[in-house]
Amino acid sequence: MLFADDLSLPSNDHADLQTMLNKLRIYAERKSLTVNTQKSEVMCFNSNSENLLPLYFDGVLLPYTDIQMFGHGVQQADQSEYRG
Repeated sequence: MLFADDLSLPSNDHADLQTMLNKLRIYAERKSLTVNTQKSEVMCFNSNSENLLPLYFDGVLLPYTDIQMFGHGVQQADQSEYRG
């Protein structure tokens, strides 16, 4: 039995990402692979969380998650101050 872990599908466009997820479903089906949607999450960078459209894999809604670095959540700043 073989396992494939930690797949990343980078995209700058929601529709393109949904297309990639659909193609992944078809590929996985052809190769008799299973994607565990309970362990699958969507992570967005530089996005307003109120405007995120839903993404699905094989009809299952994928949850959005916060960005994590070193086990801690990362928040986007509203403004920054140069201290150089």
